[in-house]
Amino acid sequence: MTCARTAAIFGTFDVSNYGDLLFPIVAADRLSDFGFETLPVSPTDGSTVFADALPATAYSDLLQDDRRLDGVLIGGGEIVHVWRGDFLEEYRAGSLPETAYPSLWFGAGVVAALADAPIAWNAPGAPTPLERNLRRFALEPLVAASDYVSARDKTSAIFIGRGTEVAVSPDTVAGIARVWPKSSLERECAAFRERAGLSYDARLIALHTRPGRIPDEDLGRIGAQISALATAHGLTPVLVGIGPSLDDGRALAALDRAITVPTVMLDRPRSLVELASVIAGAALYLGTSMHGYVTAAAYDSPGVIVARPGFRKYAGFAEHIGRREDIVRSWDDGLERADALLRAPRGSLIPDSVHAALDAHWERVARAFDAPRAKAAERAAFLRSVVAHSVRDLGLLSLAGAPLGGRPSEAEPLAELNALRISQ
Repeated sequence: MTCARTAAIFGTFDVSNYGDLLFPIVAADRLSDFGFETLPVSPTDGSTVFADALPATAYSDLLQDDRRLDGVLIGGGEIVHVWRGDFLEEYRAGSLPETAYPSLWFGAGVVAALADAPIAWNAPGAPTPLERNLRRFALEPLVAASDYVSARDKTSAIFIGRGTEVAVSPDTVAGIARVWPKSSLERECAAFRERAGLSYDARLIALHTRPGRIPDEDLGRIGAQISALATAHGLTPVLVGIGPSLDDGRALAALDRAITVPTVMLDRPRSLVELASVIAGAALYLGTSMHGYVTAAAYDSPGVIVARPGFRKYAGFAEHIGRREDIVRSWDDGLERADALLRAPRGSLIPDSVHAALDAHWERVARAFDAPRAKAAERAAFLRSVVAHSVRDLGLLSLAGAPLGGRPSEAEPLAELNALRISQ
């Protein structure tokens, strides 16, 4: 099908973190069925370490671009907040520490209003409720101007909606096997095994952690337990770097030193599809990444999440697929659950109802984009509130501008300055 329309999707697609980088890939696949091509948009236009990640357009560049947009998609990922972004190296320049995350939801709404394009939410997460004034002047008008609002768990839906209908949809990465069927991953997994010196029939366990998730004093004990599990089930541990930008490599190296059986280190995967192929081909996934677990489930490979911290977002997905018992609070409990799963028969892990819910989600997104005038008045009201609030707080001094977005050394347009400073 020829794609004649463009939908911008907003997220952290400029950060080397496997799960977030899958959102635009899944969206591109699903929305192409409805005649849309997708445009990934992020706070910057920086590239990632994954060779097959879709390139992102910087938010600031999009504001200056006169291209036509036929829809704006917010998310997914844990992005509906105003936390500082400078825990990531990608968001330390200029005013990015303050503006990066607000640009992904509030800024997305500004772009949509300026383009007079429908707004849909791609089941993002909201880790905490926003402060009252921020809700009143930013979130609530944006939700009112949106054609379809969804969140990936019930609590996020409450934090986003509060009295507004918000659909609760499974995290859309659960549909990755439609984009990359397991049969299409076999060559990539075989190439990985060859490079790692593994036989074609070696049984793998995919392990993941990141800094702070295993206390230093527990590393020796956890490493010994992993070694015992691997020996008992004839497994080779593969330590997978799901979030290079989150310093996974350092934590994986420490865990590797504590494991006493032969291991394979995959702390810098060549591509997203390589990482997916290893997780999909493993006998089990055990770790702290939500999307490591989601990927495993998508390919019917059992998995366990050690939820330290962030229990709610993990439990939200597990509830969708009816597997709350896969979410544990400690590595000791995780290893016990892993042993039980390795002894149990394997079967389909994502119910048909979840696939039906994902189909319904994408159909609602497409219907929203197919009715551009439905919320035109609300989008105009949202834009008026942005302008009124910004002028009241900043006045004509804001004409001086300030560096924002993906090019910190240059002055940015007034619209972006006003739109993002409302969140500070």
